[in-house]
Order: sequence, then structure tokens, then C-alpha cells
Amino acid sequence: MREFDHNGLLLAEFQGKLFEKSEELNCSSPIFIRRFLHSDLLKKLDDGNSAMIPLDVNEGIQNILQQFGDSSYGKEKYSKSALFWMGYMYRYIAYTREQTTGYIMELFKHKQMNAVYYSFHTQDPEWCIRSLLDLNNLSEDVFDNNSRLKKIISSNKKYSLQEASSILEKLEEHTKNNKSIESVEYSILENQDLLFRDRYITKNGNQTDIILLVKETLDTVFRDYPQGEKDLLLNKLDKAMNENIDSSYEERQYGIESEFKQEEEERRNQLELELKQEEEERINQIELELKREKEEKRNHLESELKQEIEEKRKQLELELKQEKETINNMKNNLKKDLNKEKLLKKYIKKNEKLKKTMYKRNNIVFSISKIIFMICCIIIGLSLYKNLLKL
Repeated sequence: MREFDHNGLLLAEFQGKLFEKSEELNCSSPIFIRRFLHSDLLKKLDDGNSAMIPLDVNEGIQNILQQFGDSSYGKEKYSKSALFWMGYMYRYIAYTREQTTGYIMELFKHKQMNAVYYSFHTQDPEWCIRSLLDLNNLSEDVFDNNSRLKKIISSNKKYSLQEASSILEKLEEHTKNNKSIESVEYSILENQDLLFRDRYITKNGNQTDIILLVKETLDTVFRDYPQGEKDLLLNKLDKAMNENIDSSYEERQYGIESEFKQEEEERRNQLELELKQEEEERINQIELELKREKEEKRNHLESELKQEIEEKRKQLELELKQEKETINNMKNNLKKDLNKEKLLKKYIKKNEKLKKTMYKRNNIVFSISKIIFMICCIIIGLSLYKNLLKL
């Protein structure tokens, strides 16, 4: 296990930011991750040297786009925070366990990483690794190259020539992924009798066909050995290989048919799952639109009702204000009338005294006039009487 040093931290943060930036691309998150898995940039990151990589996120995204082109395929988008944590964790595990990112992503699928993000992202990376191993029923042995090598090839176990070729091919792939060199000794037996023994050393581009390996060794190491015996050995191996091919043809055919059926079943299930997810997404989208439309209508009705209530309230306030003003005016007028009535009463009361005085005065004047008038009448009467007497 390698220490997570400053170099590892730089690489992990760069890969985390690269994943986070991918959310802005047109393609879905799973499509970006698949492209990243096969990119030239990932090979440089797996080399584990931050000094050899320009740690510019925009440049990294452009490198992937230049290699694969832009795409709008897929709809599923992971959140930016989940993508950052995912990219960071993949690099942390690959760096500290000294494994390729492809192998780590095969152990811990991106869908699972996205699913556990909310409960894992606040935890220590080592705690996350232990939890991921538990979730997948794995142990730290999956990071042990020797343990994995033993699963590929078992010592002292007999294999057919065809199986041996397949094992050597897997061994080559294993050493390529782990950047290691492995050596394995193999023996070819015929009825417990040793026919041939050699050592195979893994090397990029090495031949893995067992018969061709034997022929190459015979032509180089055993160059001076009688050609007839070498041809006899090769013919035996070729015959055994053909017998193995014939005997395993039906098994292969059955296996291919079984794999095809399984693959077809998986594809059908995948299509059904995708159709179901798409249908659920459409239903959710329709429900969301209906909910949004209902919410908009409700808000609109509430707004209209609120506006109507507000207008009525203002109208009532205005009417109440006008009524209040009318009442106040009536009160003021009443007060004025009352004041006038009081003044009038005072005036009348005051005038009554004046009227009595004037009446008395008038009566006195009238009495004097009446006396004078009566005197005048008497005088006139006397004068007339005298004149009548003279006649």
C-alpha cells in the first residue's frame, strides 16, 4: 500500500474537479465516465506522476473531447458534488492500492458510488474503502496482485493446451494492468511422462499460444536438437490441441449459446429497465408539470382573490371614510345648529325683555295720544255746537 502523499493529493483533486466539470458537458455522466475510462488522459493519471500532467481541468476536458468528440447522448446527470467525490475516491484508491483506475471502477461501479455518496462523502476515505468492500462482499485481498495472480493460475494443476494458452493470455493482461513482470514455469505431460518444460516471462506483446511458444523455444534453445524429434513433439501437441478443440466444440457451442442467451436476457432486462426508468421519468415529468401548472393556477387564483379582497377592503375603507366624514359633517352641522339655537334662545330671551319695555313705552305714548285726540274731538265738537247755535 502506497502512502497518500502530496503527489497523490494533487492527482486526486485534479480528477475530482475533472469529474465535477463533466456535469457541464452535453452527454450524461455515465457516458463521460466510460469515455474517461478509455482516454489517454487516464493512462497518464495511472502513471501516478503529477509533474507530467498539466493539472488544468479545462484542458483535461478538452483532451477527452478531442479524443472522442462531443456527444449529447444520455440523460442521467450526477450532481457536481457527487461527481467530485467519485473522481477523488477513484484516484485515491488507485493511488494508495497501486492499481489501475479501470480495475477499481470494475470493482466499484459508478452507479453504486453515486448511490452511496450522501452517506459516504463526509467520512474518511479509508472508512469508505472498507465500507465499499463490505457492500460488495470483498476483502483487501482484491488489491493484492499475488492473490489475484493465484486466482488466474494455480500451481500443480493440470490444464489442457487450450486452457494453458488462455491462462497465459490472462497473465499477460494482468501484468499489463499492474505494470509488473511475472514468471511462470509450465510442463507438458503425456500420460505422466514429461514431454517439454519451459519458463514463460510476461512481456507486452508476447505470444500466448502454447504450441507457438514451444516451437519458438525449440527453434532457439534447442536449435541443434534433431528436427525429426522436434517435429514429432509439435505434431503431438497439434494433435492434442485439435482433439481438445473437437471435444470442447460442443461445450463451446453450448457455452456460446448460453452466453448469448444470457447476454440477450441481460440486454432485454436492461432495455426493460431503461424503458421503465424512461417511463417513470416521463410520469414524474408529467406529474411535475401538472403539479407546477396546478401550483401556478392556485397562485394565480390566490393572487386574483387577494387582489379582489384588497380592492373590496379599499372600497369599504373608502366608504367608511366617507360615512365617517358625513357623520362628522352632520355632527358639526348639528353643533352649529345647536349653537345657533342657543344663540337664538339667548337672543329671544334678551328680546323679550326689550319687547316688554317697548310695549310699556308704546302704551304710554298711546295713552297720551288718545287723551289729546279726545280733547281735540271735544274742542271740535264744542266749536260745531256753537256754530249751530248761531245759525
